[in-house]
Amino acid sequence: MNKIRTARVAAVALAVASLWTQVQAATAWREGPEGVPVLDGVLARTVCAVVARVPAGDHRIVLAEVLLGDHTGPGRPLVHHQGRFRALRD
Repeated sequence: MNKIRTARVAAVALAVASLWTQVQAATAWREGPEGVPVLDGVLARTVCAVVARVPAGDHRIVLAEVLLGDHTGPGRPLVHHQGRFRALRD
């Protein structure tokens, strides 16, 4: 790895660490299953394991297996359908 690329990778890593520190300070969260951060006050959450990363042009598609899930958060979910957000109904 050349010096310029190493410096860029280090700068990105510092920026991500700084952003995560800001998110932690501004958002209520706790350590959840498997040691992942879990945000409080959300409708649902999943803990996933990465199964594969598939190249897709200048992106990568991440395929993941859901290990755990919880949908008992407060509130009612929304669905985006036909260009609008709508509430799910029982």
